[in-house]
Amino acid sequence: MKTNHESLIISEPAAKRLTKAPKGYVPILVGDEGDKIEERFFVHIKMLRDPSIIELFEKAAEEFGYSQVGILRIPCGVEQFRRTVGERRRERY
Repeated sequence: MKTNHESLIISEPAAKRLTKAPKGYVPILVGDEGDKIEERFFVHIKMLRDPSIIELFEKAAEEFGYSQVGILRIPCGVEQFRRTVGERRRERY
């Protein structure tokens, strides 16, 4: 089954209405300390192989370590994350 571009990521406000991650999705909290804004996203597991997403995970590991408890946090500006994911979806999926 081919995945629809729009279903590779679920962002606000739809993510707020969900109490748990849909099957095949990983919850991620995105926000940069300087911005003081955090937003919850659900990213489809297909996106987790993408080099740009892997780079963001490596950045999170550098900042928070590998022992994060609870939701995975990505230290990235929300708008930067949206642009990165949007570009990757258009290019690859």
